[in-house]
Amino acid sequence: AVHGVPTFRMTLAGDRFVRLDAPERFAVADDLRGARLHAVAGIGNPQRFFDHLAALGLTAVLHAFPDHHRYAPPDLDFQGDAILATEKDGVKLRGLAKLPVWVLPVEARIEPDLARYVMEKLDGRPPA
Repeated sequence: AVHGVPTFRMTLAGDRFVRLDAPERFAVADDLRGARLHAVAGIGNPQRFFDHLAALGLTAVLHAFPDHHRYAPPDLDFQGDAILATEKDGVKLRGLAKLPVWVLPVEARIEPDLARYVMEKLDGRPPA
C-alpha cells in the first residue's frame, strides 16, 4: 500500500506479432530472434514494453519517444532487419518506415487481488 491505498501489479501478456503492412502475417519471438531489431514506443511507460520484449527473449535497440509522439520518417530511419512497436504506435507508423514493422498486440493482466478488492468495495464490505 502507498499512503494507505492498496497497490496492484499489472503485467503485459502477448507474444504474437502482426506485420503492419500485411496484417494476415504473424510472427512469434522465435521467428524474430537473432534479427537486427529496433523497438519504438511512444507511450506513457515505454520501459514496460521494452521489458516485455526482453521477457520474450528479444534483443533490440530501444527508442523511447514521448507519449503521443507524432512520428516522422527520420524517427524510423534505422539500419537493421525490422522494427517492433506497440499496437498504439503501430497506427502512427504506417508508411513511414523503410524496414518491416511488427506490432505486438498485448493485453493487461492484473493481479486477481484487484478484482477481489473491487468486488468487496462494490459489495460494501471492507477488504480483508
